[in-house]
Amino acid sequence: MLIQNLFLTFAITRTRQASQRCSNERVVFFNMARPFNKHYSSPRISQYFDLQIKPFESWLTIITLTRNACCHHARVWNKRNTIRAMIPNTMLRPWITLPTDSLRIYFNLCIIKYFVDVISQNNHMKKNLLDLLAQFPNIDIQAMGFPSNWEQEPIWQN
Repeated sequence: MLIQNLFLTFAITRTRQASQRCSNERVVFFNMARPFNKHYSSPRISQYFDLQIKPFESWLTIITLTRNACCHHARVWNKRNTIRAMIPNTMLRPWITLPTDSLRIYFNLCIIKYFVDVISQNNHMKKNLLDLLAQFPNIDIQAMGFPSNWEQEPIWQN
């Protein structure tokens, strides 16, 4: 729901086209990533997030695949993605600095955190993630792609 609301909020408030397609301000998430590629002003939206167009579209795909896996109760905690997200040439906002496997769920969570930080600077994603990991202490977070001291990464500081 967090991922869906992230893009719904942005699309509804920032683009007229998205608002026209919304019914009661709800859009099926599956249909959200595709329009960015073909019908909407991708440059304008990607600029809002301080990303180049290709990495922005790549990250939308990663979020869509992650969302679909979660909604269909697929295993995501230690699964490797089938596609690699593009990494922007330059990052204007806080991002990860430690070596990270971009095919693991940790990288997907960093992408989600990046978007959430842009849309809602005072979010509680880090706290919620820490609470969730505390509920399942037997889960090997290294298998999820979390590097040592991940909490110290710039993206996880607020």
